[in-house]
Amino acid sequence: MRPFSHKQDDLTVSMPDSATGTGFRDIIRNWMLTAIREWRRRKLTASLQSLNDRQLQDMGVYRDDIRRLVDQFDDRELGIVPVVAGRRDASQAGGNFPNTA
Repeated sequence: MRPFSHKQDDLTVSMPDSATGTGFRDIIRNWMLTAIREWRRRKLTASLQSLNDRQLQDMGVYRDDIRRLVDQFDDRELGIVPVVAGRRDASQAGGNFPNTA
């Protein structure tokens, strides 16, 4: 989009309405969402690639299928935090765990 002036002698420069309206914001928003989505895909792919073949086999995933599998996930699935990252020990969990100490 090129800025334009309404009058020859007018020194103010304005952008067309389509560049400053919701269309421009939608473009930036979609670009950001796509960048975040691709970052999450790469992160999940790297996490799965770091597992050994036995762990992948336990999940029913072959190493060659990781990229195809991750590409099928939607935004909600890509945003899920692994259970291991949120693991707490028994004293913090508040459950009925035997005290081993």
